[in-house]
Amino acid sequence: MNTTAKVRSLCIISLILLSVGDIHQVHAQRKKHASDKKITITSVPAQEFNAKQPQTTTSTQALNSQSISLAAISPALPSKPPKKLSGSKRYYKRRFGSVKEKKKILRDMSLQELETTKNTLVAENNKEIAVKYVERMLKLSKNVNQIAKLMIELADLFFDIGKLEKAELVYAQFTLLYPGNENIEYASYRAILCAFYSSLDAERDQSKTHDAINRADTFLEREDIFTIYSNEVKKIRTQCYHKIIDSEMSICSFYIHRGSLQAAQLRLDDVRKEWLLKAPDIETQLVTLQTEIDIKKQIARGDISSKEGSHKLKEFAKSTKVASKPSKSIWKNRF
Repeated sequence: MNTTAKVRSLCIISLILLSVGDIHQVHAQRKKHASDKKITITSVPAQEFNAKQPQTTTSTQALNSQSISLAAISPALPSKPPKKLSGSKRYYKRRFGSVKEKKKILRDMSLQELETTKNTLVAENNKEIAVKYVERMLKLSKNVNQIAKLMIELADLFFDIGKLEKAELVYAQFTLLYPGNENIEYASYRAILCAFYSSLDAERDQSKTHDAINRADTFLEREDIFTIYSNEVKKIRTQCYHKIIDSEMSICSFYIHRGSLQAAQLRLDDVRKEWLLKAPDIETQLVTLQTEIDIKKQIARGDISSKEGSHKLKEFAKSTKVASKPSKSIWKNRF
């Protein structure tokens, strides 16, 4: 048994040695094959090289050196494979045909870049987008004078695109923050304009009309300083007076039509007390409405008939030559 085991072990060892020898032989053959493929390049004298090449007439092809460099006789190397694009760039190239550089977004721009883009947008009359750039500039700027200038510019842009409430708010903030600025009169005047243009007709709510009057009163308190727009502000305030008066007269006419004579009388007394001194030309309208209330009261008490009352009203209208009365159709249909 021991002899048999020894024979087996010797056979295994011999097989292993044979296999290792074959492996070394294969490696040696591979190295020899690789060395045969290598190109041995030696320097060649320039005269011999030129003699083998076709003669050319251009002087730039003449070699002045004594040996040819490796790059002159080596074959052209293959170019690098194209760089793989990212997913977003592949999509952009597939859709638009080329990959463009990514533009800066609003939050990454500097003040100078924002101003340049804003000026371009304003020149193109794209003021709604320009508003965003001015708002961003207000956040970044730390210069007090520049902030004041940007606030006026932002309010003007809001005004031009019809956002009167926002424009009025910015103008009002400017008047509070910069009372000594050279544009204070302009900002106050434009705030009045915003309130006036935002007001509704006489048959609707008059809150913005009252706001316009309050702003005009504040403006005219400094009339000795604000000389450029004072006349315009006075005209606006007068128009606001008449708009509120027309609204009050319409309500009074509505009460008369409904037979609420006491409510009509109270409303008329308030108009006479508050607005007659500010707008003296409404006296004729006040007298007409007062006469109509008195005649209605006589009819209600039975002192005269309805026919006689209508005749009196017509005669009074002819005598006073009242061309028209405040519209009351909307108030009739409102309730």
